[in-house]
Amino acid sequence: YRLQRLAIEYDGANHRNRLVDDNRRQNGLIGAGFRLLRFTAADVYGTPEIVAVQVRQSLALRQ
Repeated sequence: YRLQRLAIEYDGANHRNRLVDDNRRQNGLIGAGFRLLRFTAADVYGTPEIVAVQVRQSLALRQ
């Protein structure tokens, strides 16, 4: 959500192998004024309603 300066990241199975790249990207996004939400597979597939609520709340804060 570029206009609202909200970034959402999904940490998949290969997240541990990409930790350095993920950290650098996260720092860049935060430095550019983005709010970052990170979700795991357990979040997305296990409790999608909580993910949706958190995204909606973050978008509401940015409007």
